Amino acid sequence: MLLMPKSTLTQKVMGSYLVFIPLAAVYAFLVVSSLAAPGGLDILTSGAGVTLSALSKAFGDPNTMAAGWAHYVCFDLFVGRWVWADGLRNRVFTGHSLMLGLFFGPIGLLSHLVTRSVFAVSGSPKDPLVDGLNDPMSDENLLELMEDRR
Repeated sequence: MLLMPKSTLTQKVMGSYLVFIPLAAVYAFLVVSSLAAPGGLDILTSGAGVTLSALSKAFGDPNTMAAGWAHYVCFDLFVGRWVWADGLRNRVFTGHSLMLGLFFGPIGLLSHLVTRSVFAVSGSPKDPLVDGLNDPMSDENLLELMEDRR
């Protein structure tokens, strides 16, 4: 997405949500393993609720940290995919936002939203290389869905 955003391979792999299935499966396995470990349910059954202190203690366990890492990777990739596809559709450079998203998550998303609002080429013709990229999460499709539900 960063080095070859318009390549056929990138569009084929990232044009589908299938890339998230193995990541979600790994995450689910790690969460179940973490909760099944001795003391794994302590954070949920302490009676005090989930506190920052309890989360800090839970993430001190390697199994819980691995689950957290899988969570971050899956969601960072999901957001990165959306930034990439949105950038292609709106003809906005996304390299900096993808890098920021990789290392700092929400800051990359914010960077893209700011970049898109400042540099979007309004009314420009669609890029012929991305005409086949139809993302149900695109602004256009989401707005259409919301209007249909009214």
